[in-house]
Amino acid sequence: MTRDPVEDALSKDEICSAIEGLSDEEWCRLNKGSSALARFSSLSPEDLIQEAIVRALDGRRKYKRDLQMIVFLMGIMKSIVSSEAKASERHKEISLQVYNPGTQEEYQAGIADERATPERETIARLDLAKIKSEIPFLFVEDSEEVQLFVMGVVEGMTKEEVQRISGLYGNEYDSARRLFRRRIEKAFPGGW
Repeated sequence: MTRDPVEDALSKDEICSAIEGLSDEEWCRLNKGSSALARFSSLSPEDLIQEAIVRALDGRRKYKRDLQMIVFLMGIMKSIVSSEAKASERHKEISLQVYNPGTQEEYQAGIADERATPERETIARLDLAKIKSEIPFLFVEDSEEVQLFVMGVVEGMTKEEVQRISGLYGNEYDSARRLFRRRIEKAFPGGW
């Protein structure tokens, strides 16, 4: 029996209550995640969180009951950054003023470090648009830390950034990497 997607989505009041119910640790992780994502955006981390909350409350994004609120908000922030990147690709306008999370000011843009990692190589073989919509759902049953790890990897964050937002270090991080690879290979045998 299939569940009705409308019944799976929370109402505006329920979403508001879930956001208000975020713990200090979850807010800390959300702030770390927004700081990492803001590197790829013209928005500051605070503005990125604010826009994600606005979109969650105005109904543009449906919040499924089985998804954790922090994962939902991180997904919205990723979507905002992704949409902004796609828009800039279409318009090819270059801004030399980019938000610097270190100084919390705008600064002249530098060259990003694009070193290949195993996660980036896996993602490069797949269609990025499909990944952003499909991969997070492969990890809905996993812990919040693993879900944040997956979001970081899909967004192309560095190992250090992924570790910071997910809270996974050492063996836990390595286990999450293996889980990620296996799940992707199982879901998409032979690529996209």
